[in-house]
Amino acid sequence: MSIETARGIGDEAAAAMDKEVEALMKRASARIAAEVSTLDTDALGRIKPTAANIQHINAILDRVSATLFDDKYVEAVTRYLNGLTRVSGTVSTALKSLGADDALLSVIARRAKVGAATQLLSTSSYRDLLGSVSAQLINGIVTSADASAVSLGLTEAVDASGIDRAVKSQIDSAPAAMQRAQTAAASEQAGIVFYRFQGRPIATTRPWCLAREGKVWHVEEIREWGREAAAGKGWDGMIEGTNEQTIFTYLGGWYGDRAACRHVLVPVLPSRVSPEDMARMRAKGLVD
Repeated sequence: MSIETARGIGDEAAAAMDKEVEALMKRASARIAAEVSTLDTDALGRIKPTAANIQHINAILDRVSATLFDDKYVEAVTRYLNGLTRVSGTVSTALKSLGADDALLSVIARRAKVGAATQLLSTSSYRDLLGSVSAQLINGIVTSADASAVSLGLTEAVDASGIDRAVKSQIDSAPAAMQRAQTAAASEQAGIVFYRFQGRPIATTRPWCLAREGKVWHVEEIREWGREAAAGKGWDGMIEGTNEQTIFTYLGGWYGDRAACRHVLVPVLPSRVSPEDMARMRAKGLVD
């Protein structure tokens, strides 16, 4: 097991959760659209523009919120959290040679899982969806729209909707962020100063990452990347808030919608540092 293996497990868990959110929207769309039938309509099937109908929107939104998460979705969230557990276990195994503190790694993992569960099982993470439902219902009422047309519009809107974009990014990024936090904590405890910037290049790999990929870097060089970022000397795709502490979590920055670069920092023993990398560090006065 390796740090990079952990990253793969986390990516799979995040991708599976994304698909489950899409599936939830497909299942929920019919239930939400059916709520249009609870509004008062005229003989032609048009929604009446009444105060009572407008006030009834709150009751509809309450029912939507109460029934949004079905058993299949809850089971999917459990699988995602189990994925985080597997990531943590893989990282723990990979860092055993460093004498990693299992209790510390467990606390980091628990915090990540609690945060993810809270977001995934809170209707506040679906504010955009609920806001869209509300807006369409209001528009349908005030324009005396055909109820069947409003119902169809809601079905299509919910189908194409999902968890709020910012929350999705955090859920997608959580496995990698947790893994990096665990690696950094264990390495700090063990006094590790060398890290390999590891990962497989893809067509969209940024020049900043390509220049560092495959090389071993001193911890002070990595911190300097963060200090430069904080001083306004950042790079394309850098995450706002990158500094000498957060660089170990954010690394290269965004990968698509994920606040998590595809690369990882892997602790390396001094004996595994190449002469070229050691010469670079020596020139900077970082090693003897």
